[in-house]
Amino acid sequence: MRSILVGIVFILTLFTCTQEEITSRAYPRVRTSEVVNIGNTGSVFRGEITFASSEIIDHGFIWSANQSLDLNKVEKIRLGPKSGPGVFESEVGFGLAQGVKYYFKAFVQSDTHIVYGEILEFVSLGSLAPIIDDFNPKEASWNDTLTLIGRNFSGVVKFGDTEAEIMEHNDKVIKVKVPLGYVQPEGFISILFSGNTSSSKDKFKIKTPVINEFTPNHGKFGDQVTIIGNYFHPLQLAVSFNEISAEILTRTATQILCKIPSGLSSGMVNLKVSSGQQSVTASETFYYEAPVISEIIPSEGTYGDLITIKGNHFGSLAGESIVKFEGEVAEIITVTSSEIKVKVPETVGVPAPKITISYNQQISNEREFSLLPPIITSFTPESVTTNTEVVITGSRFSPVLENNNVNFGGVSGEIVSVSSTEIRVLVPDSIASHELELEVLSSGVSATTNAKIKSPWKLISIFPYSDGNQPLVRKHYIVANNKLFVIATSNPNAAAANFYEFIPTSNSFQRKSDFPAYGTSWHWSCFVNDKLYVGYFPFREVYEYSLVSDTWRLHSEIIFGTGNFKFGLSSFNDGFMFNYDMEYWKYDLSIDSWIKKDNLPELYPNNGFAFNEQLFVFGNASLDNSFQMWEYNVTADTWSFINGDLPSESGVVFGLDNRGFFSTMNGDLYEYKPSINSWEQGLNFPFILYEAPLISIHQSSKAYFFNNNDVWEFDPNY
Repeated sequence: MRSILVGIVFILTLFTCTQEEITSRAYPRVRTSEVVNIGNTGSVFRGEITFASSEIIDHGFIWSANQSLDLNKVEKIRLGPKSGPGVFESEVGFGLAQGVKYYFKAFVQSDTHIVYGEILEFVSLGSLAPIIDDFNPKEASWNDTLTLIGRNFSGVVKFGDTEAEIMEHNDKVIKVKVPLGYVQPEGFISILFSGNTSSSKDKFKIKTPVINEFTPNHGKFGDQVTIIGNYFHPLQLAVSFNEISAEILTRTATQILCKIPSGLSSGMVNLKVSSGQQSVTASETFYYEAPVISEIIPSEGTYGDLITIKGNHFGSLAGESIVKFEGEVAEIITVTSSEIKVKVPETVGVPAPKITISYNQQISNEREFSLLPPIITSFTPESVTTNTEVVITGSRFSPVLENNNVNFGGVSGEIVSVSSTEIRVLVPDSIASHELELEVLSSGVSATTNAKIKSPWKLISIFPYSDGNQPLVRKHYIVANNKLFVIATSNPNAAAANFYEFIPTSNSFQRKSDFPAYGTSWHWSCFVNDKLYVGYFPFREVYEYSLVSDTWRLHSEIIFGTGNFKFGLSSFNDGFMFNYDMEYWKYDLSIDSWIKKDNLPELYPNNGFAFNEQLFVFGNASLDNSFQMWEYNVTADTWSFINGDLPSESGVVFGLDNRGFFSTMNGDLYEYKPSINSWEQGLNFPFILYEAPLISIHQSSKAYFFNNNDVWEFDPNY
């Protein structure tokens, strides 16, 4: 029994071996051979088909610098059909870079199988450069397929600087997609391999976008518009209405859905599609339905007036529309789609504001509205000095303070408060005329009055600030024969001082012969018979100046007890000099000499003024130091107390045309009324008196004052 089983196993084994030997292979076999004839123009690849049981429809080689030989990235040469087994080879003149190690293998293809041989390697010495002979089509759009025809094709294909996707290729034909990144209207196609570049002879052109139609052909902000056409870039695409960009909702190569933008004016607008670097404008225009202003009734008015705006495409509900006058929002009273009633905003700040209406983020056309000029009915007070508050009444004033301006003779004043019927304003620090034109500007619209605002004060000149490069310091002021003179110096220790005459007709200073003494402080002077007599602290010398010859000479000396403060007064042909030690001297023209007087009241004289044969002296009483005013009659040689209700403050006095004035050091000004022996406060000084810088020319009813280097004229007739 055992022998029978062994026999059966032997027979089965023999049968199995016989079946394997007679089984036929259904696919061909191929072997890769070494590369030969390696040169700088290519190499010869070799292989052998060792078995072929069916028809060979193609055979050849693949190669790559990557050992994996990824079939999607290899170079390939196809040799076509072949009859039966045998050796085959091909001279490869493309796709081989100099000095690069390549991996390659042969392949054979039947109806049902592709079989590869083993992988071998070699180092290339180079190959032929690619050459583009032609391409088709010459004009296409993005993602269209282009066919390149030529020789030795391998490497990268570019449109301009943009690399293209290769769909399929061999050494003579490459098919590529027009890349989305290429947006130039036209350019050359090139193939780059191993430092070699081949460019097309002709330029490739991107097809220009085409708009066939759009719907609807009218609308307002936010409406959707569909554009039908061709050759629209799927990424670099823009739609504009009169150059204002629209939001694109969806896009294809043939259709765009977009939203109408805001900021357009009502009417016909151009619709444009920009695709890549090309654009096309639709042959038909689009009608944009924005608000339109056709009429404003009335076309002029003032703040708070009710006006009617007529037009189309206004929002018909409250709050939908916004009306602006040059950017200032107006209060809407009533509104329909074709008419809006509004109040002129109080905040308007220009004379001709442009009115616009905003609705649904759309802005209408502009229509101009004119503000009527303000009306001045009155102002108080009629006479002013600097910083006087003037109240102007009238109408059509802007209620916004910053939108008003008040000018006094062209100089702007500081506005304190405003309403539509009243403006309160301070007179400026600079007054250029005794009669000032009053001008009110509200939102740039001007109004003036026929009546002039008056001021006794007038800034008339600027004293010279320097002599050469040295600053001048004024020392003394002199009035003689309707003329004003000033002694000034740049060096208090100099042997002489500058001497100037003020010319009222030209409001200028003319330099005269220098004062021939030290330019120290506390000068005094008087005027007698066309001659000036000037002395100065602490010396006793008196200098004489001739107005006729413009010359100085040392005239005399006055013997006084101390060197205290002095001042001088003139009365007809008599001159007087006072000092603070209750002393005074009279100049006697007949003997050309100074005579000391002994009848001065118990008074420390500070300053004074003269009218004809009367002297008025202000000072401190020796008993109680109170401020007093005394009158001296030159002819009678007598003193009279005329104090009245003189303010009990330190100050200075001056006279004009038989009128006496007193000013405190704070600038409060009083006029003496002889008929009632009283002082009446008038318009204050335009500055604070820190010293006694005043000179009066009473013969001409004017006084002149120095404040720093400013020269002010005072004329009480205004």
